[in-house]
Amino acid sequence: MSDRRRNLWPLPGGTGAYVSNLRAMVAAARDGVSRPDLEALVVELAPNVRSTSTVRGYASVPVTLGLIQRGPGGHLSATPPGARFAASGDLSVLRRALVERVFGAVEVLEELQVGPATCPEVTERLAERGISWNHPMAVRYRVWWLVAAEAIGSERDSRVDRLSLTRSGRRLLSAQRARG
Repeated sequence: MSDRRRNLWPLPGGTGAYVSNLRAMVAAARDGVSRPDLEALVVELAPNVRSTSTVRGYASVPVTLGLIQRGPGGHLSATPPGARFAASGDLSVLRRALVERVFGAVEVLEELQVGPATCPEVTERLAERGISWNHPMAVRYRVWWLVAAEAIGSERDSRVDRLSLTRSGRRLLSAQRARG
């Protein structure tokens, strides 16, 4: 049984801002940060967000990805991969975190290995494999993160986004399979 997390939130600002917002959050935790201070940073990054539960969900993303860890006394600190990501912005760290820590990320990549597809098509194929979530946006959140990490490309085709594996996505999938 996989220990990958089933819960993954987006971050504010759309996929174009995911990496920079995540990097800012992880950098804030490099030397240790309290959960309230991390949530305060999320509010700075997303001033229009009014919901405390949404702020908490956003603040959980770097923990879900294994880039921040909870330590003694509840303080948060960057993990070694998190420190690398904060220092360099290296997307390979993010891609690896997604496939190793988030249930459904590898499976989305596998579905796109077959060929380009829309998000509803990927969702349907995953459901046929018995992979589903209670939240209707779960697959879309994974797709958005994989697009932000440049493992998936997204091209507008008429009124839908056509998704496809990038070269980085193909390498990531091969490496993940080699690891077992």
